Amino acid sequence: MKKIYLNRFFSTAYYLIEWLKRGGFYVIASGVSDSTVYKNIADEYFVEDNLSGVEERGIVDYYTLVLNEHKPDAFLPYSNLETIVRHKADIERDTGVKIIADDFSVVGATFAKSGTYTRLKNLCPEFIPPYFIAETRAEFENAVREISEYARPCFKFDTDIGAGSFRVIDDVFFAVDEFPPPLPNLKTTYNAALKGYNGERVIVMPYMSEPEISVDCLRTPNGNIIIPRVKRGGRIEQIGYDREIMLAAKKILGSFRPEYPFNIQFRFFKDELKLLEINPRLSGSSHISAQAGNVNIPAIAARKALDLPVRYEGKFDMHEKFFSYVEMPVDVTDKPNTNTEYKKRV
Repeated sequence: MKKIYLNRFFSTAYYLIEWLKRGGFYVIASGVSDSTVYKNIADEYFVEDNLSGVEERGIVDYYTLVLNEHKPDAFLPYSNLETIVRHKADIERDTGVKIIADDFSVVGATFAKSGTYTRLKNLCPEFIPPYFIAETRAEFENAVREISEYARPCFKFDTDIGAGSFRVIDDVFFAVDEFPPPLPNLKTTYNAALKGYNGERVIVMPYMSEPEISVDCLRTPNGNIIIPRVKRGGRIEQIGYDREIMLAAKKILGSFRPEYPFNIQFRFFKDELKLLEINPRLSGSSHISAQAGNVNIPAIAARKALDLPVRYEGKFDMHEKFFSYVEMPVDVTDKPNTNTEYKKRV
């Protein structure tokens, strides 16, 4: 049985691991603590070292050590993805483990929103929203002023993962000097944003209030898997195959030509489909796409990396569906792990 290693991921890795095991794989997983929710579904689990603040070479050495210790056949990374992809050839050479992610030459541009837009501006200009890059206070002020003329501005770090730094500027909602809340997807005032700005590289653009469209994609020898999910609010996700969205995803896939999971996010802005960002990996909700399409996306990606026959005949379920989900209790006690103090040997 082939072994797959999955490093620190969203709690929804619980379901990705289920899909990998359905595909016949043995799964080794790691996370930030001994109470990580997906540890009980994994065949093996260990607590990762805290790599926060560790320089790039140290991260590469750490995962090289982990892979040589646990000896998986393939590695499906989420945490530290950019560094792992940048050094993919070295890690594969030093461990003999296949990495289920594309080469940096293919997806490197996607690790910054501005890089994604630059890469696509000539091929797909119709999908690029108005935006500014600010690296000084003056540039930030100018960007906000320009966008405020026709929309509410929003901003986030250019290389942010997820929405941790995302804020919408809205002086109506907050008192003038109220500090921005510490949670993502919330509003702040212009004065508060300017007060906290310290010259970070941020992207400033119009806030697009229409529902987010998250498209899970995988290219295979037998055709593209493209499954759009529209986030309808709350816990409702609509699986639908709108022609405009499907064609846009195909066009972007054709530009990058990735071999591994590729998540494309859109929103409509003034009735035009615009690109939010691209994640060159499995999305946190790709298990919903797998269930909706009745297609084992994680296992197909793993089989591609391992040069195994791809069990996909070129068809997936394309019926419109609505999905929700419920929280379920998971007992995270009393499971032995295989934790090792790797840091001492890096």
